[in-house]
Amino acid sequence: MAVFIGFAAVIAIVAGIYDYLYLKRAAIFWGLPRLGKWWKKVLAVLVIVIAVPVVNLFGIWALIVLHITGFALLMDLIQLIVKRFQGEKKCWNQVYMSGLVPILATVFVIGYSFWNMRNVRVTDYTVYTEKEIRDEGYQICLISDLHFPTTMNASKLKAYCSDISSKQVDAVVLCGDIVDERSTKAEMQKTFQILSGITAKYGIYYVYGNHDRAHYSQNPPFTEEELKTTIEYAGIKALKDEVVALNDEFTVIGRDDRSGTNRKSSRELLQGVDTNDFLLLLDHQPVELEDNEAAGYDLQLSGHTHAGQMWPVGPLTTLFGMVELNYGHRKQGDFQAIVTSGIAGWGYPLRTGKHSEYVMIKIMGK
Repeated sequence: MAVFIGFAAVIAIVAGIYDYLYLKRAAIFWGLPRLGKWWKKVLAVLVIVIAVPVVNLFGIWALIVLHITGFALLMDLIQLIVKRFQGEKKCWNQVYMSGLVPILATVFVIGYSFWNMRNVRVTDYTVYTEKEIRDEGYQICLISDLHFPTTMNASKLKAYCSDISSKQVDAVVLCGDIVDERSTKAEMQKTFQILSGITAKYGIYYVYGNHDRAHYSQNPPFTEEELKTTIEYAGIKALKDEVVALNDEFTVIGRDDRSGTNRKSSRELLQGVDTNDFLLLLDHQPVELEDNEAAGYDLQLSGHTHAGQMWPVGPLTTLFGMVELNYGHRKQGDFQAIVTSGIAGWGYPLRTGKHSEYVMIKIMGK
């Protein structure tokens, strides 16, 4: 926690210093220095107002300030390049000195990210298997990272559930972080009540995420037992290192999240399981893919990453190998994995990394 606070403080100070210089440059353009020395005090107050809230990295204001700072730095970089060219630069200098571009660009990006988070799409995948399964295959709906009610209310969630029901799916899988430490007990209960209304032939299955049990709150709004009781009362099957057979050819294995304690290995969970069945693994975090392939699983479904949520987090985590699979579909031999960006997001209702989605997966025999 101390490292996190220190990191946030450094970002706040850097952003504040740069914003001071940025505001000072713009002030010169608009002629504010002619008003007297008091403008420096005004700018100092503005810097304090702007910089201090940045310590809360998961606040919208932090994103606004960091985007303005980023765009302002980009403008400075362009200015350094433009200076190398000869000729009249009056128009560019006016644009640059006005200080409006970083603000307007930030307004556009934040506006887009607000819309993008709420524009939930349906993403379809078709997975083929060598296993002997019924001719019509199976239709699975994957929902993850709802973090209710960060981005939607109950009526909106009901609409998505109604749409999923109309697709006549065989099973619905909830891959964690359906609620989090910001959900009240009443909201948690309402969420699972609504989700339980989805019609699915073989039922609805749930695995814990790293946020569901509100471990990141000093005063959790509900206990793990209350969460478990709510899920069971709603008729949803919670799989905490548990196995359930849908029928005589399809088995679902649900792992506890890696943030939990005493989680079993994926290989241990297959003890006593008929490996001739199609083996569907549910794990909130897309980890241990090679181990799961070696263990004999056919398909793993995960969430957690949010596909980065705010650019460039996704590309950076992929570039530096911080996640095994940030988003999408991967095939490794007979093993396949699908990671969803989630139907919503965490922390703030904004998204520039990928889109919000729920996933429809068609599993077919060859």
